[in-house]
Amino acid sequence: MFCMYGPNTQAGHGGSLIFYLECQFRYIMDILKGMLNEGTGAAEVRKDLHDDYNRRVQEAHQKMIWTHPGISTYYNNSRVASW
Repeated sequence: MFCMYGPNTQAGHGGSLIFYLECQFRYIMDILKGMLNEGTGAAEVRKDLHDDYNRRVQEAHQKMIWTHPGISTYYNNSRVASW
């Protein structure tokens, strides 16, 4: 299962949703082609790479406007733990 479009997948300044979905689809197709060529039945994200990426995203978010204490939105509200 590949999940398209989720947290941190589209730039906050706008842009075409179709563009981002096309990029994700190309990435998924590259993975599937590699799996077929190698006879692999599954693809899995390495935990160390996943954790490093998320750490870098969270560090970058600390410098961006949507984590400012005065901002209250669906993605930054009382139900969200600390960024």
